[in-house]
Amino acid sequence: ALAQSWLNNPGANHGILLATTSSNLMSYYSSREAASDIRPYLEVTTADSDISPVQISVTGSLSPDALGNTITRTITLSDVPDYQQLNSYVIQGPGGVKDVWVDSSKPSLNSGADEVLQVAESGVQRLMMEFNLAGLIHGSHIVSASLELYASTVSSPGTIQVHALAQPWEEGSCAGTGC
Repeated sequence: ALAQSWLNNPGANHGILLATTSSNLMSYYSSREAASDIRPYLEVTTADSDISPVQISVTGSLSPDALGNTITRTITLSDVPDYQQLNSYVIQGPGGVKDVWVDSSKPSLNSGADEVLQVAESGVQRLMMEFNLAGLIHGSHIVSASLELYASTVSSPGTIQVHALAQPWEEGSCAGTGC
């Protein structure tokens, strides 16, 4: 639903925020600046036209038994989505993704150039990502959207929450004095 809303209204696409409230959880994820085989990506499958429900029926019969009895069964599924042509898109890397991690104890730090993105409860470190959906056909129906992240380290079990961002943000890099 979120990716579909971004496709329908590109101005509302401000991405997602990953956060945790799990104590002692610190997770490290590869960023778009990492090696191409471990970069985060969004895989989206779309249908070019509206989805129309169809009915599917399957009938099967067993050969007659010794008494000549035949058993026939019919299975019918109603309102099965009929997708016309499906298209698959992978949105990854520079130009496709912007990402950053931020730390509440260092409010002017913007770690957009880092190869590793952090999510942690201590220091309230959060990860933000935005995917450029400009290559998708406006008005198409998103059948599925799957976010893939490569976790290089997870310190302890916990929960990561995903939230839609409501405001635009900038990816950047800031390190050293004054950050």
